[in-house]
Amino acid sequence: MSDETARRTSLDTAKLFNEVAEPYERFTRLLDRPGGEIDTWLSGHIGTGHRALDVGCGTGRWSTALATRYDEVLAIDAAPRMIEIAERERPRPNIRFRVRDAMTLTPREDGVFDVVLVFSCVMHVGDAGPLLAVLRRMVAPGGKLLIIEPERPPMWGDEGWQTDFAFGRARDLYEATGDVDAAVATLQAILSPSWLKISRISVPLTPDRFAEEYLRALPGAVVERGGDVFGIFMLSWRAPD
Repeated sequence: MSDETARRTSLDTAKLFNEVAEPYERFTRLLDRPGGEIDTWLSGHIGTGHRALDVGCGTGRWSTALATRYDEVLAIDAAPRMIEIAERERPRPNIRFRVRDAMTLTPREDGVFDVVLVFSCVMHVGDAGPLLAVLRRMVAPGGKLLIIEPERPPMWGDEGWQTDFAFGRARDLYEATGDVDAAVATLQAILSPSWLKISRISVPLTPDRFAEEYLRALPGAVVERGGDVFGIFMLSWRAPD
């Protein structure tokens, strides 16, 4: 896939995310709960420093975590509605939220960053290779690239899998939190027409494919698997000094 094709795919998906921004915000609030697996992993990996980049920041839920440890944070997302919610719900003096396609990032225009965080974003551009190459260039010498991506569920592609997946995740969230509203928001998000389209366009990788594609682009990266709500990959890569 060329860089231009990757950019078109990303922008097409961004239009769909505009339409699910509000239920997405309610659904994903559960993912950043203190003490959750993702929160714990990030707390141990994001470190501290001067500049941080949050790619595909969505409604900014991880941007604020970066802002407590870094002097300045650039948080970008290609969906304008996501950025509107981020600016409304999570304003911080050291965060710049911008509507931006990740494929346009360059060290020349944007500089490099001590940490680059990418949460559930790479799969939305199709082939991971072009975007991983961009992200790698944005990491300062000795800095970190942190990527969290969902794992392909076992039922993916089966007849009725999206409904089964939605009700399964709603049940998982309810059992983990006891929050009925969160479970309802999960169903509203995952079964909305736009999200259903996203799930047909953006296909998560299996463990074997993830290791093959990401370790080829990021030699020496460490990949962990987890998921207290759904399966995820958590990758850490350090740039050479």
